[in-house]
Amino acid sequence: MSVRRAVAAALLLAAAVSPGRIQPAAATVTPAVHVTAAQAARPRFRAEVVLANVNQFMAASKIRADVAKIFALMPDVIVFNEAKPSGHAEMRAQAKKRGYLLRVPKGPLHEVTIAWKISRWQGIGGGATTFTKGMAKVTPARGLVRQVLQRAGSPNVVVFGTHFPARAWTHPKPSVRSFLRTQWDRLRDALVSRVKARAARVAAPIVIWAGDVNRPDSRWPNRRPFPALRNVKGYATAVLPHPGPTLGKARFDMVGVLSKNTRVTVKSARTVRLHSDHRAVLLDLAW
Repeated sequence: MSVRRAVAAALLLAAAVSPGRIQPAAATVTPAVHVTAAQAARPRFRAEVVLANVNQFMAASKIRADVAKIFALMPDVIVFNEAKPSGHAEMRAQAKKRGYLLRVPKGPLHEVTIAWKISRWQGIGGGATTFTKGMAKVTPARGLVRQVLQRAGSPNVVVFGTHFPARAWTHPKPSVRSFLRTQWDRLRDALVSRVKARAARVAAPIVIWAGDVNRPDSRWPNRRPFPALRNVKGYATAVLPHPGPTLGKARFDMVGVLSKNTRVTVKSARTVRLHSDHRAVLLDLAW
């Protein structure tokens, strides 16, 4: 090898191993990754929420069958209405079998029970507050049951379960009807104010409420389903009326979702037939 060629080869070798200098044998090009608007907007989280009214006047065997059917759907969150001891026993058994935790309030609000899937959500707080008075042999006291759920990467989810007084428009005694209407309005105001207050917090959680509204006017949901919430930015609701086999009037199981900073969409809403005079309501949510 000539002296000139040897010097050139030595210089090239020194450049290749000098600190901060990397001379790959062959250059590689990493293609740019283009994220479309649709991909950027693709939801990161999905959650199924079920509202199920298991009529407390059914035979215990039918209550157990309805509870088992709801848990078999394996949703993220279940809100039960009209739960009673035989239903609670089956709820606990199903929760243990399928990996759920339960919030069963003490006192008159025990008929509203919230369950959540522990492989997807962690319960970090909750409680129950009574807002209405009861009347012997007519209606128990009513209120709101609350559960806060947490999941990595997602805003917290606050679930409110409730069950409105029945026969506030249909009770045959005017005095009782007036009492029930007052209690119905009181619970509505409490629900609306607390849903809005929770959604307005700094952490901006996703707020979900679910309950049997017991409103017999079939025109009402399309006309004004909780107008104090309807016009709030970020609020979506699924109103699913169904005919009551004994009353012959439309009643309503409703699920509402409010989020100020997170775009939550209702992917689908359907009902599931039960032994109960209600059908379960299943919402598929995404955000």
